[in-house]
Amino acid sequence: MAEWIIGISKIIAIIGAITFPIIQQRKKEENSVKRLARREYVLIKEAISIQDKESYEQLESFNSMLAIVSDNQILVAISEKVGNILKKNIGNEDKNIELTKILYILETTYNL
Repeated sequence: MAEWIIGISKIIAIIGAITFPIIQQRKKEENSVKRLARREYVLIKEAISIQDKESYEQLESFNSMLAIVSDNQILVAISEKVGNILKKNIGNEDKNIELTKILYILETTYNL
């Protein structure tokens, strides 16, 4: 009976040793994506409230970097939507309406 307990304990220890680094890596990646999403959120909010060329350019620059840095498909898709909105030849008010919709998507997707 004691041999069974020792054997089961060793199996549990091996499983823990294998899965712990995987879980830690996944959490690290989730935190990284959430930080990028939070930065995207802040830049969009600033662009909406300030409504000047510089804030839109800063947002566009961040989105260009985000497409390269992040491999999270959802965040990259959101970033592409923002880029498309910024490239549209529409007034700031219409841009802000569309960007506000993106804020909601970021809030619900990443719990911001």
